[in-house]
Amino acid sequence: MDTSPSCAIVDGYGPANHLLPMLQARGIPVVHVQSSDTRLRLFAGSLMRDRYVSDIVFRGDVEEVANRLRSLRVAAVFAGFETGVELADALSTALKSDSNGVALSRARRDKAAMADALRAAGLRAPRGAVFTEIDAACGWVHQELAYPVVVKPLASGGTDAVRVCGSDEELRAAAQRVLSSSTIFDTPNEAFLVQEFLRGREYVVNTVSCDGFHFVSDMWAYDKRLTPEGHIVYDRDVLLPFSGEEQEQLRTYALKVLDALGIRFGPAHAEIMLTERGPVLVEIGARLAGATNPQTDTVCLGHNQAELTLDAYLDKPRFFARTRQPYELRRRCIRVSVPSMQEGIITAIPLANTAKELPTFAWMRIKRAIGDRLPKTVDLQTEVALVDLIAETSDELERDYRRLLELARTGFVVE
Repeated sequence: MDTSPSCAIVDGYGPANHLLPMLQARGIPVVHVQSSDTRLRLFAGSLMRDRYVSDIVFRGDVEEVANRLRSLRVAAVFAGFETGVELADALSTALKSDSNGVALSRARRDKAAMADALRAAGLRAPRGAVFTEIDAACGWVHQELAYPVVVKPLASGGTDAVRVCGSDEELRAAAQRVLSSSTIFDTPNEAFLVQEFLRGREYVVNTVSCDGFHFVSDMWAYDKRLTPEGHIVYDRDVLLPFSGEEQEQLRTYALKVLDALGIRFGPAHAEIMLTERGPVLVEIGARLAGATNPQTDTVCLGHNQAELTLDAYLDKPRFFARTRQPYELRRRCIRVSVPSMQEGIITAIPLANTAKELPTFAWMRIKRAIGDRLPKTVDLQTEVALVDLIAETSDELERDYRRLLELARTGFVVE
């Protein structure tokens, strides 16, 4: 009988596929827990179900699943994806393993509750309110805020149904789109959130925590663009050095956010707007960054968020030894979100080869295949590729970034 400890991943989609092989490389069996009866429609293809030793479906009874995990000698529970955060909290609490607890679980997912928790802790948060009636939302904006405002679902991700609205007409249309749809996580939207439009540049602070100690693993500056229709489209992420006036503001604020939301263990991905009044949280996920790439991060930083996460749960002496000093930027990187300006059925993907000819090319993930429909890019879900460029200098990166955008114009052939 095998008596070695195992680990569990709740919702093994997307970035969970970094944790799974790393755990297996350490000789640790991995159990999969699915947080709902059905797999997520948009992400089911990323689930490597056959690589888990067991697959458990959660049907509402935390203790039932916890008992099954006990029988499998599960010693740590990881949220593999945004949808797994709350169940991972509940299961780790039931197992009495390292956990962020359940008291603030909802605030770690629901954007309105998240902002309320920050204000309760005395931290800056975006002004906003939750509505089920569109007329009430328009009236509130006229009384409490001013256009432009942002309309979004309460607990989705990836800029799903997020719109910047400059009038009642635009707010009504955006709110109706939310209320008449489900999130990218297949949850029906029963309400919508209206928040102030934060002006400034947006940044990412990725962290890993162990027993309340927080280590900043990497920081990025977002470059985004706003379409005439109010869509927010990613352009590129720029990896930042640890030191700098702006980085100091971001780090100080981000660590206070972690404490306010009860994040004591594991990874977090915080998106923060640096405004005139200081840093303000856009949102945070108590899980790995969705676009994290351990290979790139290790080249540029000497570590990556996924490996540090495993150390925080499974090898604390190693975690603390690796996090004694702030990270150093060994090489520079930009992560390019490749857009599509056309629509049609894909017949060829020249970008798969031409991008690799760039001197700074390091990694690429193409999100569409031959035979798929190519959409015009209007949000994160409709970007068609991610490309990491790595170099010694910013000039080299800027040169190849411009070249890549030119290549992207003819990167997909459609009919």
